[in-house]
Amino acid sequence: MASSLLEGNITASSLEKILTHGNTLVKMKVTGEELEAILNAQLSENGSDYSVAGFNYRYNQKSQKVISITLPNGNKVKKKDTYTLTTNNYLASRGVFAQ
Repeated sequence: MASSLLEGNITASSLEKILTHGNTLVKMKVTGEELEAILNAQLSENGSDYSVAGFNYRYNQKSQKVISITLPNGNKVKKKDTYTLTTNNYLASRGVFAQ
């Protein structure tokens, strides 16, 4: 299975629709290995719980494990490299997001 959002413009009104409960955006740096752990933690027998943009990933639904993560240009995300991601403050302070 694969999961990603389509590319498009981000507007203030679209952010207001997804940032409910007074959440704010948080920018954080993670390694490719940490990104894989974050993605694995949200997989369940029902599939993917997170919506993502800016990269694509494939996972095995049976094992609930990420198979690959790629950037829009097709390059693989490397476990030791550092990447910047943006999420909401609620997710950033919980579980695998917490630093």
